[in-house]
Amino acid sequence: MDENGEFESYIGPDGETWLFYDYDTLFAHYEEPEDFYFSIYAANQFEDYFDYNEPFVFFETYTSSLEYFYYYDSNGYICELLTETDEDGNIIGFNVLDSYDSCPLVAEGWTYAEFVLDEDFNPVYYTGPDGELWYFYSEEELFAQPEIEEEPFYFGIYGASPFEYNFDVNEVYAFLETYDEGLDMFYYYDSSGAACEFNSDFDENGNI
Repeated sequence: MDENGEFESYIGPDGETWLFYDYDTLFAHYEEPEDFYFSIYAANQFEDYFDYNEPFVFFETYTSSLEYFYYYDSNGYICELLTETDEDGNIIGFNVLDSYDSCPLVAEGWTYAEFVLDEDFNPVYYTGPDGELWYFYSEEELFAQPEIEEEPFYFGIYGASPFEYNFDVNEVYAFLETYDEGLDMFYYYDSSGAACEFNSDFDENGNI
């Protein structure tokens, strides 16, 4: 027996410890959790790329009946959404609940959200707590990043006769530049006005 005088365990005929259970516990019907998951993002409609300074939300559910969703927004709010359906079983809205004491939007008046599907029954948008239409996006759509164009290669350097201390600007000096990452070709300009093209010659180690 345990410290409260309740039956706890005994040594069974197999020499192992057997625990005591009441009838309801021992013969309860256990339903294995569904292996189902669905999630989707939503934000105010945008073009091209989403501005991460703007709020966005995340919906998720673990039930294939879609009876409820967990709602998380980028401000840290967590709400529970109970699904409302039409006579054909299509979702038409959500009742918004503050089930976890972390959804102040309910106290502010957001207790119901209308929900719209397209003709293929894909989610399109819902009415958000600001009264605006919030559109649904996949993770890839919401977090897409513009392709960053690499800056073109450039290298430039000056040349002059050796000098000590300060260069005499009355002397001729040159400037070499290239846009070729392989350094196969340079443009050459000097202060006398000459302009030439240099084609590089390399040794067996790839050095000019």
